[in-house]
Amino acid sequence: MDITPTFIYEYESDSEEYTSENQTVHDFEAGFEGRFSKGKLNILTCMGYHLIDGPLKRQSRFTRNQGLHYVSNDPGLESNQQNYYVSDLKVQYGDSSNFIYLYKWNQHWGPGINSLTISGKIPAFPHYGFSWDVTEEIHFNYFYGQLISGIEDTTYSDYYSLNEYHKPFQISRNISGHRLDWQLSEKWNISISELVIYANRSLEAAYLLPFIPFFPIQNYIGDT
Repeated sequence: MDITPTFIYEYESDSEEYTSENQTVHDFEAGFEGRFSKGKLNILTCMGYHLIDGPLKRQSRFTRNQGLHYVSNDPGLESNQQNYYVSDLKVQYGDSSNFIYLYKWNQHWGPGINSLTISGKIPAFPHYGFSWDVTEEIHFNYFYGQLISGIEDTTYSDYYSLNEYHKPFQISRNISGHRLDWQLSEKWNISISELVIYANRSLEAAYLLPFIPFFPIQNYIGDT
């Protein structure tokens, strides 16, 4: 097992991550990265603390950089400072083509830097799934996970006293997807994928079935 400490400092005199001009940003990161590999088992973990000195505004959603997790101006920080924590994990068992996995990581499906299906812009989220070479030409991928909705769940307001320093409880939102790639030749590849996002319930067992189409399942369970 390898454990590597990390310390990163980034400075931008006019950050494109924010809509206002001449936005100076200092970003400090301290943490560590751990790797473990034995046989077909591979584990990667990244943990750290971030301090952003400069803006108190939310970052733009129209840049290529990955979105941040919950960012807050906690007690003890200056008025122009924010912080957040990173705790990401990859657990993978298998070889490079056929494996099962448990991630708190991001996903990227589809061509291009900013895919229209799933892009690396989304923050890391917990999900599990598998990748399978059905034949030399056909590859299948499936995952199921949980997202942060960003929509406050007011049903908890009578039970918990929240102040400005606490993140409010949010409505649950889940995501599931499967993808089939058919490599016709070196130059031609056909990909078919389905992606469903639903909320207000923690788990829908029908979307745990990776090999049936989601569209008739949506009709079966009454999703819109």
